[in-house]
Amino acid sequence: MGLSLLCALLVFAGVAPAEADMLDLNEMVRQVTGKIPIFFYSSYGCYCGIGGQGQPRDATDCHQGELV
Repeated sequence: MGLSLLCALLVFAGVAPAEADMLDLNEMVRQVTGKIPIFFYSSYGCYCGIGGQGQPRDATDCHQGELV
């Protein structure tokens, strides 16, 4: 039990909480891509999700595996 607790403490000591929200994500995407996320990504992707199918739309579309 002691070793498990030590391992857990070491793992959590290296994890810093993110202090951001959806507005920050929106702004980051806008600055990086130049696109307004609500218009371009609100219903984005044909390949994402459980059992994704079809061809990825572009390099942004998640086609490397299930992300859900």
